[in-house]
Amino acid sequence: MVKKKLLADYYNSFSPFFVYADESGTSTMDNDKNYPVFVLAFCIFNKRIYIEKLVPLIQALKFKFFGMIWLFYMTKK
Repeated sequence: MVKKKLLADYYNSFSPFFVYADESGTSTMDNDKNYPVFVLAFCIFNKRIYIEKLVPLIQALKFKFFGMIWLFYMTKK
C-alpha cells in the first residue's frame, strides 16, 4: 500500500522557512537623479505559520477590499 503524502510531510522535506526578496530602484546601480534610491528587502516566513495563518488573512483582506483573491499587489514600473 502506498502512503499518501500529507501537506505536513512536506514541511520536513525541506527547510521550514522560505524567503521573499524584492527590490526597488535602478537595476544598474547608476545614480538616477529621478529616483536616487536602491532598496533590497527580504522577508523570511515559517512555512507552517505562513500557510495556516498568513495566507487566510491575506485572502480575507483581498476579498474585503477587492472582492477576489486573484489580485497581485504591485506598483507601476
